[in-house]
Amino acid sequence: MKLDVITSIDFDKYDGFLLENSDALLYQSSKYLNFIKELTQTQLLFFILTANDQLVAVMPLFIKETKYGKVLNSLPFYGSIGAVIAQNNQLSYKTELLSFYKDYIKQNNILSATLIVSPFENHQAEYEQILQPNFKDERIGQLTPLPNLIDDLFNALHYKTRNSIRKGEKSNVIVSYEEGINYFDFLFETHKENITSIGGTYKPKEVFDLFKQNFEYGKDYKIFVGKIDGKPVSALLNLYFNKTVEYYTPVTVKEFRDLQPLSAIIWFAMQDAVKNNFKWWNWGGTWFTQKGVYDFKKRWGTLDMHYKYIINTNGEAILNIPKSEMLKEFQYFYTVPFNLLKD
Repeated sequence: MKLDVITSIDFDKYDGFLLENSDALLYQSSKYLNFIKELTQTQLLFFILTANDQLVAVMPLFIKETKYGKVLNSLPFYGSIGAVIAQNNQLSYKTELLSFYKDYIKQNNILSATLIVSPFENHQAEYEQILQPNFKDERIGQLTPLPNLIDDLFNALHYKTRNSIRKGEKSNVIVSYEEGINYFDFLFETHKENITSIGGTYKPKEVFDLFKQNFEYGKDYKIFVGKIDGKPVSALLNLYFNKTVEYYTPVTVKEFRDLQPLSAIIWFAMQDAVKNNFKWWNWGGTWFTQKGVYDFKKRWGTLDMHYKYIINTNGEAILNIPKSEMLKEFQYFYTVPFNLLKD
């Protein structure tokens, strides 16, 4: 067995290795890693374990250097998930790589290192035992298992969701994705308006521009557009990899929300996913305080699959950095739970 840290990898072999694991997510794929690298302008690292020159475990990470010190994330940016992918989900391989990672943090004086563990990971307790983190955070992963039959999927939905779908369809919304790539501007502008109206932080235009550069439309992502009388009123950006659909950016023009066009779009996209043999619809992580968001997702037949943020820090010095500085210096990177920081 050999452990190493490398800055480049054969992406064809790497993606092939991921696809041998049915639980591997888009966030760990080469295309997504390149997308993050361009967006954050930071260094991509791979912690690898090989046996007889064959890859048996890998963990992609990004490292960012700032005036306060170095931070590691697997992986940075909104909703990203990383951590270890091991051949046959072998715990002994994960243990070796995680122990190596823990030593690397100490030897390189890393200010903060965060692993965001997949909701599919069945060794989350072992991560904590090995890494002995200084801090932890947690999200509720909500995923809808996609059956083979569309009728089975519809029957698994809450009656309120089924009613919303029917209402959306009765509004005469026409849904398609074939020309969705032409609606990036509509997606971004509506996303910006929707998020700003609730006081949130919207994804910048650069994010959507980089999607077009790094992903293949129709294969890696689709934009489902709902139109009423020929006018776009709602849209949904989904990402695709392996066996999982990532529900990524939903938008609706506020004047049309009561007509439930987004429900019709989601249902159309779910049927498309079933037809294309996807097994999971990932709604992403939900905060424990987001009851309304949780209930909305739950009504789409989701399972709760909690997952952890495993955080190792170099003491507690990072807690003395003001929030405003954290947001500026560590943009897109997770460091410590935000509620622990000083104003």
